[in-house]
Amino acid sequence: MADNDTPDDHASYTITRRTHIVERLMQMARLAVLINVKPTRAATSGFMTTITKVLPDKNLFAIEVSANEELNKSLKNVGELVFTATVEGVPARFKAPGLTPASLGGNLVFAVTIPKSLYWRQRRRSYRLAIPLATPITCTVPLTDSKSHKFPVLDISQTGFSLLNENQRAASNLLDIGQVLQGCQFSWPASLKDPFTAELCRSEVVGSNGVFRSFKLGFRFTKMTPAFEKGIQNLLHELAQIKKRQNLMARDMGLSGRTFRK
Repeated sequence: MADNDTPDDHASYTITRRTHIVERLMQMARLAVLINVKPTRAATSGFMTTITKVLPDKNLFAIEVSANEELNKSLKNVGELVFTATVEGVPARFKAPGLTPASLGGNLVFAVTIPKSLYWRQRRRSYRLAIPLATPITCTVPLTDSKSHKFPVLDISQTGFSLLNENQRAASNLLDIGQVLQGCQFSWPASLKDPFTAELCRSEVVGSNGVFRSFKLGFRFTKMTPAFEKGIQNLLHELAQIKKRQNLMARDMGLSGRTFRK
């Protein structure tokens, strides 16, 4: 668990769908991300490595061995290991049951079983503005059931947004952390009505009626066009102006209701 993470925080950032885990491992391989590999319990020191190849059909991925032969030998039977990395600013971590010496393209590597879960903490990169109740925005999201599901937008920033899933049980079963959704569409403003792609980064329980739990779904934009980025900037400016007017009105109402003593 990362520093300052609660168990709920850790769960909400953990990817469990295999296809999404494989995508993240391939991303690490493509970017040649440095990964710290260290035994969970043994006193043996760890080492830095990179993923050389991901083999989904064999449920394995390969990493470079250490330059220290004695360390390589000691890592064969240490049991569970923890892999830690930072991928384009995103902290990532997962565990594996062990390392198996193997050969890949004539080179010595360690073969590792693809993990069943992967912690991927997509941190917020910019300030989000809440959507006022007076000017609601909805987002239509096409899911794998071939249906378009509509959710109210809670807040938005230059890099992402949050939706409220209040009573769509079927939609909850089709959403997973790390899932990339294409063809999403905002209801307003007109400059943002073109379909866009977003990745689900967080799912947080925000309420329950005893039958169904309400979820706050956190997304980040992917593959943004210049026109879409400009539309987001304009919307954020408009929301900031709305908030400023609301604050001024609240202040004026507060002043008018005061009684001053002479």
